[in-house]
Amino acid sequence: MTDYTPTVTRQDIDRIAKRDYPECSVEQVWEVLKRHGYGESYRVYAAALKEGEGNFERLKQMIDLANTDFRDLLMVAEYPAQSREGYGYHRPEVIQSDKDQYYEWFRK
Repeated sequence: MTDYTPTVTRQDIDRIAKRDYPECSVEQVWEVLKRHGYGESYRVYAAALKEGEGNFERLKQMIDLANTDFRDLLMVAEYPAQSREGYGYHRPEVIQSDKDQYYEWFRK
């Protein structure tokens, strides 16, 4: 089994922002997301929203992390079990577990 790469759209980001950050307007969330200095990446935005856990201040921290190295953010958001195991070969059940947890969050 190979790793997966989530496909994320602007509509997904809007939906997740409304769902997970109800105390903020979608525009406020976008203002923070746009601070990501490497261009528009919906996948990175989704990772920041996920790891921000609905906390607006934590979301800002996640964008700061993405600006340092967006791959670190993608690893903890999309591949948490694999990131705990470290680099190298990962058992198929670990890869599937990561995929399941991500899509459970993404689709709720």
